[in-house]
Amino acid sequence: MKTKIITRTLWILSIISLFTDTAIEMLYPIMLIYLKTIRFSIVLIGVLEGFAEALAGLSKEYFG
Repeated sequence: MKTKIITRTLWILSIISLFTDTAIEMLYPIMLIYLKTIRFSIVLIGVLEGFAEALAGLSKEYFG
């Protein structure tokens, strides 16, 4: 009996993860331009970025 090392489910989840990461990387630079066009100040964008980075760091620490 031959066992599959990489199952169909694992392939599907890998492709979904790839597309999700690609979409996030494409959206990240555009988000800053969008915030500037709706009159967010540079300081407010910096605070928002700092909060997002802090939240990401804390969640990485908590969830491993």
